[in-house]
Amino acid sequence: MDDFFHIGQERQALDIVGWRGMQPVHIAAFFSRMDAWRRAIAPLSGENVALYLSDTLEFMAALFAALSGNRRVYLPANALPATCATLAREVQIFIGEFPETFQPLSLEPDVSENTEKSPGGDTFVFSLPVSSELVIYTSGSTGEAKAIPKRVTQLLSEVSALQKRFVPLIQNTDIVATVTHQHIYGLLFKVFLPLVGSMPIHASSSGFPEEILAIASDRRITLVSSPAHLQRFTENRQWQQHAGKIGTIFSSGGPLDRDAALKNRDITGAAPVEVYGSSETGGIAWRMRHEAKDDSWEPLPGVLWRIDPADQTLEVSSPWLDDTSWFRLADIAEGTDDNRFLLRGRTDFIVKIEEKRVSLTGIENALLFSDLVMSTRVIPVDMEKPGRQRLAAFIVLSPEGRRKMAQSGKLSMNRELRSLLATSFDRVAIPKIWRYLDGLPVNMQGKTSYAELKAVLDQEPEAEAFVHFPRDRLLEETKNRVLLQLDLPKNIFYFQGHFPETPILPGVVQLDWALAYARRYFALPGQFAGVSALKFQRVILPDSVIHLELDYEESKASLSFRYFSGEEPHASGRIVFQSPAEKAPDSVQ
Repeated sequence: MDDFFHIGQERQALDIVGWRGMQPVHIAAFFSRMDAWRRAIAPLSGENVALYLSDTLEFMAALFAALSGNRRVYLPANALPATCATLAREVQIFIGEFPETFQPLSLEPDVSENTEKSPGGDTFVFSLPVSSELVIYTSGSTGEAKAIPKRVTQLLSEVSALQKRFVPLIQNTDIVATVTHQHIYGLLFKVFLPLVGSMPIHASSSGFPEEILAIASDRRITLVSSPAHLQRFTENRQWQQHAGKIGTIFSSGGPLDRDAALKNRDITGAAPVEVYGSSETGGIAWRMRHEAKDDSWEPLPGVLWRIDPADQTLEVSSPWLDDTSWFRLADIAEGTDDNRFLLRGRTDFIVKIEEKRVSLTGIENALLFSDLVMSTRVIPVDMEKPGRQRLAAFIVLSPEGRRKMAQSGKLSMNRELRSLLATSFDRVAIPKIWRYLDGLPVNMQGKTSYAELKAVLDQEPEAEAFVHFPRDRLLEETKNRVLLQLDLPKNIFYFQGHFPETPILPGVVQLDWALAYARRYFALPGQFAGVSALKFQRVILPDSVIHLELDYEESKASLSFRYFSGEEPHASGRIVFQSPAEKAPDSVQ
């Protein structure tokens, strides 16, 4: 029989473990739900379990039920078919929101889960076997996602260090997140840290500023976010007007742009707490950039670090690593006089092209030097011949760059950016593939991963085969709201013949797509009755990656739609429906 360890303090039956919308979930109700999951999992055969649930409280109940039954739990970043196929080689049980092909275990919603289910005098404590183990995955920013085994005791050792450093900032707050709990950052800050610190957890991930600010208007919150979200939020006028209601903001998953960090500092009154680490190492260091030049990192309590003099790479040791040996990272670092360090790039962004060492970071920095480029990523892709690679550049143009490409076309823009690189780089280092996007695709961790960039290329159809819809990916879904990412290849039929010199997506097609996607996700009434508040603000070009937000008000039979890239709108409007039972008004004589 396994020894058990406790997570946090004993809790009373009516203590609030979290919130679903405006509805509190009490400790007693949560433990009842956990018991329901335990009973459902117990008769199933197999040691390894894959878990994917978007509701954080439901995820926690299923996670603790599986771990308490001595199952090894795998936490994939998504439930895509390719991910599930890889998981199926290791796991015997799928739990949650997986495709039906994998026969996932699920439970019917507990309509009484928020009621008192235990005498008020009862107490509860979160406990797990000492042997509890998870398998998490790297984000795939620099290549394929890699499985990382973690003991829960390792995670809690790290949470202890996070408490020592950050508890004065986050005590007596609710935890609201834009990131998923399926990744180590969200798992630590959105699940284990709140449990240890007895802080209520909001079940839904909030990707929209309006949702976050609505919660903050009633309760003091700590926001667990990512650079991708915070970059967008600073441009939102509502965020700028009301973000002072937020206590502390955490940012992790990648470097937060200095300007975005300082803008959030100015808006909220405190700089975001940036946490640096990796899936393999857990947290390493943190910083709050109060000043424009304050870029150095302070190690977390218990973390030791050193720099290899041979190549200046960073090495770390901490109590939450597998052993006491030094772990070598791919980050290049420079020490400061006060036991802090600066990050100076990555060694894994060096690739060999035709036997020549090429710095992807150097190419990206050179492109960013141009006034035409707002953001970029460069990745290596395999050529047809084994062992041969070429580079692909993904470019988000600045407003000036968009105007120039609208005037001169894509080929002219390719030539100009190639010429820019030719002054500093060998011919083999200049990208052969160029893709112009409205925004770099990000995953649920707020990162731009290698896999998602590669998918833009892999999924591109043959040029002569026209398609009538974009490639779509569901990012967020609630009962009445959906957020989609749309990839628009140049061979979409509707680009043909619409300004041949500069093809754009017709407005009537945007309206038709909004209606088609809405019918996929909502039970819309039978008849289209009209459209109002229709605005077309910015053209949509071939090879774009944009977002479509749909918001359905059933009581008004009204669908609002919005196409946008970052904070820049493309089009918006409201579609009104009429049910078949409704009678049209008599005409006036």
